[in-house]
Amino acid sequence: MTSPELGEHISFPFDSDAATLSFTAGFVANGIRRHHRVVLITHALAPADLHALLAARVPAFAAAVDAGQVLVLPATAAQLLGGSFDPDRMVTDFDVLIARTRQDGYAGLWVSADMSWATPDVPGVERLFDFEAASSARLVGGPVAAVCQYDRRLFDAAFVDQACARHPLTPGQAPLRFAANAGPGVLVMSGEADLTNREALAAVLDPLAGMEDDVTVDAAAVRFADAGAAQLLARLAWRRAGRRTEIRCSPAIERLLRAIGADNVAQVTIEPAYG
Repeated sequence: MTSPELGEHISFPFDSDAATLSFTAGFVANGIRRHHRVVLITHALAPADLHALLAARVPAFAAAVDAGQVLVLPATAAQLLGGSFDPDRMVTDFDVLIARTRQDGYAGLWVSADMSWATPDVPGVERLFDFEAASSARLVGGPVAAVCQYDRRLFDAAFVDQACARHPLTPGQAPLRFAANAGPGVLVMSGEADLTNREALAAVLDPLAGMEDDVTVDAAAVRFADAGAAQLLARLAWRRAGRRTEIRCSPAIERLLRAIGADNVAQVTIEPAYG
C-alpha cells in the first residue's frame, strides 16, 4: 500500500517509529518514481526532522523537495490551520492543491497525513470520522490517493478501529477498491466488504441514493461480502424505490440479497456474475 492507485483512501495503523518511517519512505519513493506530487503532513515530528530522516533513506528526496514535487507540511498548516479542525476548509484547501498539482504537470497527488494531532482536546475533532468517511467517497475516481497514519500508542483500539472502518483499505484487513471512471451512476467494486471497511462502503454508496438516473453497482469482482455489506446494498435499493437500480454480484452475494428481500424492491435487478 506504499504505492496506491489514484482514488484510494488508506488507513495505516502503526505501533513503532520504525514502522511509520519505513512506510512513509516507501510511499515517498514510489510517488517520486511515478511522477506524482507527494504531500506529507506531519505532527509528531517537526517538518525539518522528518525531512532529515527521509533524505537519509530516499535518494531522490532532497531533489524532489527542491523541485516542489514533495512538500512537507506541519499539521498546523493543514488540518489544524487556525487552531481547529474544519473539514469544509480542508476540502477547499485540497481543491486548490489539486488544481496546482495539475497545472504543474504531475500525474496525480499523493497525501500522507500523520494523524497524531487528533486528540480529544482539539476543537472540531468530533467531525473527524464523518470527514474520513466522506473522503472515501470524494476520492473515488479522482486524482488523489490519501493515507492516514494512526499511531496505536496514542489512540485506543476502539478509536483506531472506527477510523479504519472509514477507509476502504487497511493493511491486514479486508481490501475494498472502487474502479475509476466507471461512468455516471455506475460504481464498480472489487475485493472484500466487511465490518473493517463498513463505514467507507456506506459513504461511497450514499451519493448514489439521490441520483435520478439509473444506478448500477457492479460487485461482480467482490470475492466476499458479509451480511452487513449486503444490507448496505439493499438499503441503497430501498432508498431508490421507484428508480432503476441494478446490482451485479456473485451467487453467494445474490443469496444474501435475496434473503433480506432486496430483489422485492421495484426496479431492482440482481444479476449473478458467473464469469
